[in-house]
This record gives sequence, C-alpha cells and structure tokens, in this order.
Amino acid sequence: MAVDSPNALEAAAAILVPAIADVVTIDLLEAGSMERVVVLFADPAKQQALVGKIKRVYAQPGWKTIQMKVVESNEPMLLPELPDVLREVAHDDAHANVVRAVGIRSMVILPLMVRGRAFGALTLATAESEGRYSPASVQFAENVAARIATTIDNGRLLSDIKRAVAARDA
Repeated sequence: MAVDSPNALEAAAAILVPAIADVVTIDLLEAGSMERVVVLFADPAKQQALVGKIKRVYAQPGWKTIQMKVVESNEPMLLPELPDVLREVAHDDAHANVVRAVGIRSMVILPLMVRGRAFGALTLATAESEGRYSPASVQFAENVAARIATTIDNGRLLSDIKRAVAARDA
C-alpha cells in the first residue's frame, strides 16, 4: 500500500466508526490479490479480540471474497440482513464462526474507484447497534467510498512523484 500517510486510512475509518458503522474494513488490490489493510470496530473489546482472527480467515487460497466480487463488478453490494451476510460471506464453518463473533447484522460493500478502475473495497457493517443498511445508505456510502478512493489515489500519486524526483536526483 503506497498511501503517503500511513494513518490516513485508519483516520478515515475512525470517522465512520461508530457514526455509520460498527465495523469498517478497507481492502486493497495488490498484485492480483486483496489485502485487508484496515479493520476497525466501535467496540474496543472486539477490536482487541477479533482483528487477528478476521485477518487470518480473510482471503484464504481458492476463496473469492465478497470484496473481490465487488471490485470485479465495480458495483456496491447491499446485504441488509444477517442470514444474507453469512450466505454471501462465509466460506466454511470457521469463517462463519468469526462472522458470528463479530455480530454482523447488516453490511454494505463498496468499490474504491478512481478513473473508472476499482482497486479496493470499503466494507461497512452494523453489529451491536443493530442498525440496518438500506438502498439510501448505499448512496451515502458511495460518496464516502469515492472520497476514500481519492485519498488513496492521491497518496499513491504523491509517492510516485517522490520516487521520480529521487531517481532524477540520483
């Protein structure tokens, strides 16, 4: 991940939690596979207990994650109810157990896109707040995802410029 400020994505997630989500993840496409770069919970106990588990069960070989499906389609995905979330997200019983431990009630996954190309996904989920996402929620979240994507892209462009200047100076 070449975002110039290493804390920029965590700061973006911190704005969203708990205002509109109980759990936020940001996944970036790197060399053909998805890398989960941010996991943030509203509940500090879940943050401490589950982040490692979420990262371990994420993107196992042979799995096509829901985030990858969103990136490939360039379309957001709304999963308004828990049974839909489990059906769409869980690849096996261990993965389903982690999803249950998180307590997800509803989820919306959005592509992170710039210049018509998706390079990652923003996932917003409700849990202990028991909120439900709706089509109106998706419209708002698309705006948020566009801003996060622009931040990531600007950071990557700045990194490229710095490397080019360093190469020129060398």
